[in-house]
Parts: sequence; C-alpha cells; structure tokens
Amino acid sequence: DISMLQLISGNVAINGVELNGVHANINRQAKDSTYNFQYIIDAFGGDTVKTIEVKKEKRQSNFSLDKVSITNSSFKWKDYYGGLLMDIDIADLKVKTKKINFQKQEYAIDSVFLNKVICNVQQIQSNAPIDNSTTTKLPLITLSSMAINQSTITYFNKIKNFKSVNELNEFALQNVIAKLSDNNIKVGLVKLNKSNINFEKNKLDALIPQEVKDSVASPTFVITVDKIDINNNTIVLNDNTKPTTKQVVDYAHLSISDFTLNANNLLYAGIKSVEGNISQVSFKDKSGFALDSLTGNFKMDSTSYRVENVKVITPQSKIYATALLYPTSFKNIFEAKEINEIKFTNTLISKKDIALLAPEIIAKYQQQLNDVNNFFVTADIKGTAKQLNINDLVAFTNKRDFYVAANGVVTNAFDKKTNCIPPGLYNVHSTGFCTR
Repeated sequence: DISMLQLISGNVAINGVELNGVHANINRQAKDSTYNFQYIIDAFGGDTVKTIEVKKEKRQSNFSLDKVSITNSSFKWKDYYGGLLMDIDIADLKVKTKKINFQKQEYAIDSVFLNKVICNVQQIQSNAPIDNSTTTKLPLITLSSMAINQSTITYFNKIKNFKSVNELNEFALQNVIAKLSDNNIKVGLVKLNKSNINFEKNKLDALIPQEVKDSVASPTFVITVDKIDINNNTIVLNDNTKPTTKQVVDYAHLSISDFTLNANNLLYAGIKSVEGNISQVSFKDKSGFALDSLTGNFKMDSTSYRVENVKVITPQSKIYATALLYPTSFKNIFEAKEINEIKFTNTLISKKDIALLAPEIIAKYQQQLNDVNNFFVTADIKGTAKQLNINDLVAFTNKRDFYVAANGVVTNAFDKKTNCIPPGLYNVHSTGFCTR
C-alpha cells in the first residue's frame, strides 16, 4: 500500500506491508561472498553502464513505512561465509513505526508484537575478512512498546560451544531509547512472566579455531531500567565444563523455579557502577534451598559495595543488614585505611541454609557445630582491621555454648597471635566454641 502522491513528489511513503504464507531462503556459501539472489541484481543492472550528466538541484527524498504485518511465514538465512545461520517461523508479527530516517540513522518504532514465533540463531566460524578501515554510524532507536508471547528463541554459539534456549510465554519492553553511538540504553519497563530460560556451556571443540581477542577493549554500555517486573520463571544454568555437586547449591548447575525479581531505578555501567532498589526476589533451587524474600537497596562500584535496609527471608533464616565494604581493604587488611561498616539487627541464620550455600564452612567447623541449628546475631561494627569499633555485638547459638554480648575497641582483630577473645571487648562469655 504505497502513497502515489508522495511518490510523485520524490518520496517513498508506504502505508502498509502485508505478507502471508511467504517462505524466503537466503544463503551464501562458505567460500563465496555473493548471496543466492545476486543474479537478480545483475539481471536488472545490465552489462553496460552509461553516464549521463544531469544538472539538477539536490533534493533529499524521504522514506516512511507505517505498518508491517507478517503471518504464517518463514525465513531462512544461511550465511556460511559470514558465519550466521537463522531459521525463523512466524505465526504473527506486527510492527507499527513512527519515523524512519536512513540518512540520520534514526528509527522510531511505535509497537512490535510477536506471537508464536520460533527463532533459531547459530553462530559459526566466519570466512569473511575483518575490515576495520571503515566506521559505520550507529543508529538511534526508540521503541514505545514490544510484546513477545508464546515464542521460543534459541541461540547457539558453535565457536564458544554455548547455547541458550528461551521459551518466552510473556515478554515485554516499554519506552526504550537506544543511543548506540553513545553506548547508552534506557528502558522504562522489562517484563517477563512464566517463561523458561536455559543456558548451557560445554567444553570447546578443539577442531574449531577460536576467535582472536581484539586488542581494543569493547566499550561499556550504560544501561538504565526504570522498572523490572519478572515473575514465576524457570532458570536453568549448566556449565558442563565443571563437575556437578549434589545436596548443596551447585552454582555451576543451577535449576531455579518460581524465580521472581521486582526492582526499580537500576543502573549498570560495568565496573564503574551498578545500583538499584529491589522490592522482591524469590526462588527455589533444586538443592532444596528456598529464598522467600529479598529486599533492599544496593550500590556497587570499583571502590565500594553498599547495601542498605536488606532483608533476607528463607524458611529457616531471617537476616536484616546494612553494610558498606571496600574490597581493596581485604587485600592487605593490616595496611588498609578504608572504614568498613556492618550492621545486623535481630538476625537468625540457619545452619541448614549455610550447609546448602557454603558447605565448606560446615565442613571446617563440623565438630564445633555439632547439634547447632541456628545462629543469632545483632551487631554494629565499624572500622579497619587495625581498629574495630564495636558499638554493639550480641551473638549466640541455640545451644548457648557460644555467647557474646560485648562492646569496645579491638586492635589487630585478625592477627593470628591475638587471643580468640581479643582485649578491648567487655561483657564476653564463651564456652567450647572459640577456635582459630
């Protein structure tokens, strides 16, 4: 559906494009840089080219495309030369645009809707030469809304032997502004509900040559998200380059169900800054560990980690904490000058949760932790390894074999020569648990 009046004026204005039952196959062989449709271009191009000089005023033509509708169609892109293979089956795809400007590389999209789409993408070794001589202007893309329902997207990197299968029941984006030339992406809303996300990593194939890392570091994108609304999803992570561990949380082989994440005001800028406000995180792992609720605010950068008003609830544990930590202060604890802060309020930590999350701790103190089920902590500690200011410290187990109610100033707290109960603490009582 083309506007003829616009065409007469030198502009291309397409009101709508509808494709139904279309099946397209585009391919390029591994040792051939031309596509299978090149003969069509050559046929229309002719054998000879005549140059005719015409003096006329330069005029920039405009292009616009209002709507695109694709139903019951499939597209195959087999680029063995470039190293990208794609199979796409589309039951229903609808796109509505606002503005397209090829000259300025600006694309404003009103809405994208996909339903029952199956997309398989495979990345293989490319035979195309790397050309760094030219630079392409990166586009500005704005998107008001996107919805993907009942669709499956599979990505397989054959070079890295990495695969991801994503069954998207309900996925949505809103108010996206991608200034790719500035490495900046802003998103109003990310939504994912009742979907299955699967990541799998396997050992590299020795017969496939690996990509040479570029000496120039890739730019870091700054990504901000106003709101994340993720509910009741399944996430499976299998790093098959590492062995499996049973009866504990296996961080290389996770199988998480009922994963929920609700957050707002998120910022990601690589190691420079990561921050946000979490209103809810919950999930269940195949090991038996369950997180009923995690809330709080966090801010991390290259120099410090800050968490505020953190509340962690499991079926066995209740943790209420605020902390400010400087990672560099733990590299050489006796020379560090950064002041770390840790606060726990009426915290209950279950031995069962520790056994699932950090079994090495239980193994190290197995004798001392015999018959211990829970740890109770209230603490307000501030300082360095050289000088810890303990404003308040109450810690004990359910057996009461270890009990501390103390305050004071401790110097060289982490020195192995320091007594188990260092000088400077007051009102200390301990029986049978103290060990170094």
